[in-house]
Amino acid sequence: MENLIDLISDSIKEWLHIYKYEVSTKLIKITLLLIFCSGVIPLGVKIIRNILLWIETRRAQVDLFPLIEKIVVKEARQNYILTKFQNISPGDEHEPSYAYASTAKENMMSFFLKRAFIDDSEAHRYYLLLADSGMGKSTFLINLFIRYQRRFFKKYKILLVPLGNPQADNEWQKIDSNQQKNTLLFLDAFDEDPKAGLDYEERLQDILRQTRGFRAIVLTSRTQFFPSEKEEPHRTGVYRYSLNHDTSHYFKKMYLSPFDDKDVKMYLRKKYPSWNIFNWIKRRQAKKLVKLSPNLIVRPMLLSYIDDLIVPFNVSNLKQLKYKSIYLTSVDVYAKLIEKWIMREAYRTSLERRDKFIKDMDLFSKVVALNIFNNRINRNGLFIYVEDLSLLASDFSISLSELELKGRSLLNRDSFGRYKFAHKSILEFLLAKHAIENMPFAEGVGYFVDFKEFDLAQKFYQEMFTQQII
Repeated sequence: MENLIDLISDSIKEWLHIYKYEVSTKLIKITLLLIFCSGVIPLGVKIIRNILLWIETRRAQVDLFPLIEKIVVKEARQNYILTKFQNISPGDEHEPSYAYASTAKENMMSFFLKRAFIDDSEAHRYYLLLADSGMGKSTFLINLFIRYQRRFFKKYKILLVPLGNPQADNEWQKIDSNQQKNTLLFLDAFDEDPKAGLDYEERLQDILRQTRGFRAIVLTSRTQFFPSEKEEPHRTGVYRYSLNHDTSHYFKKMYLSPFDDKDVKMYLRKKYPSWNIFNWIKRRQAKKLVKLSPNLIVRPMLLSYIDDLIVPFNVSNLKQLKYKSIYLTSVDVYAKLIEKWIMREAYRTSLERRDKFIKDMDLFSKVVALNIFNNRINRNGLFIYVEDLSLLASDFSISLSELELKGRSLLNRDSFGRYKFAHKSILEFLLAKHAIENMPFAEGVGYFVDFKEFDLAQKFYQEMFTQQII
C-alpha cells in the first residue's frame, strides 16, 4: 500500500508541476491515505480525476484568454462527449441521424492524438473539419487543445485562434518562423472570418500563405459556408517535395457526426450524475424530453439547452414532476429549441440589431418553409435553390445578409449546393404553425388529412389545435 501511494503521489505531484501548481508530497500522501483508508476507492478516483480536470480547465482558461473567454472554455469542458467524424456529409439526409445507417465513423480525438500529431510524415499537414451549426466544432478544438497540453511528452506547441477575431492574423504572426515548424495551429470558424465573408477563396489562400511554416493546421468551418461540396477546399496551394516531383498538399476533409442514442444517454449521465439524488427526477424528465424531439437532440448545441425545458425542483411541484415534465407535447419542445437556436445566432450580431435579427429570422424561416412546400413537386424535393434565398428576403423586406441567410439560419446546404432545413421536422413544425395561424392554408391544401409525407406536421397541428382549445 505504501509503495502504491508513493507511486501515485509522485505522479500527481509531477502532473501538478506541469500546470505550475506546487503541492507538498506529504499533503498528497495524507490525502491519498485518507481516501484509501475510507474504503471508497471509486469515489476517491473520481475526486482526484475531477480535481485534475479542474486544474486542466483553469490552465486552459489562462492559456486561451483573451482570444477565448473563460466561460467558453468552461462550457466546452462540461459534459463533453467524444466527437466522431465521417468522410460523408450528413447534410444530404433530411434528418442527420439517418446518416448513421450506412456511414463509418471514427473517434476524432483519438485520430489526432494517436495518429495525426505523432506522424512525422509531411504528407498530411492540413485538416478541414466541417459541420453545421451547433455540432461542436469549437468545443472539439478546445478539448483537443487541452488533451494535447496534458501530455507528459509533447513534440509540439499549440496555438488556437478564433478567426472571427478581426486581429486573428496578428496571433500567428507573433510566432517566430523557427518556432512555427514545431507548432500546431488550430484555426476556428473560418465562416466567421470577416474577410472570408467577402471572398472566401482569396482569404483562404492568404491564410495558407501566411501559415505555411506551421507543423500542421486544423481549420473548422460551417459546411454551408461553401456554395457546394465541390467548392469546399481541397487543394491548399502549398507544395511539398516528393521523390518524383513537387506536389500540392491537400486538405483531409472530415465531417463531424451527429450524436447517436449512446452519445445522448452518456451526455445525460454526465449532466445529471446519479450521486446527486436531485438529479434523478431531472434525468427522468430529460429522457422524456429527448423522446419528444429525437431529431433535434442529435445536435449537441440543442441538447445542451435541455435544462431550459425542465421543471425546477421544489416541494410544490413534486407531484407534477413525478408524472410529467413541464412540457406535455413535442410542440413546446420544438418551439423552445428553435427559439434557443435563433437566439444563439442573434448573440453573434451587434446588440442594437439583435431584436431585428430575431424577427427577421423568424419571418425568413416561415417564408422559406412555405416556398419549399409550395414548390416541392416542381423541384422534386424538399429544398430551395440558393438564388431564391435572397429573392425571398428581398420580397419580404428581410434585412439579413447573404451570409446570415445561408450560414446563420435554420438551413443546411447539401452536396449539390441546395438548401434545406437542418431537420425535416423543423420544416413540418413551421408548416403546422402557419396552418394554425392561417386557416385557409390548412383548408386549401388539406395536407393534414391525407399527405403522408408530412405526418409529423399533422401531429404538430393537432397538438397546437388542442392547446388553443384548452
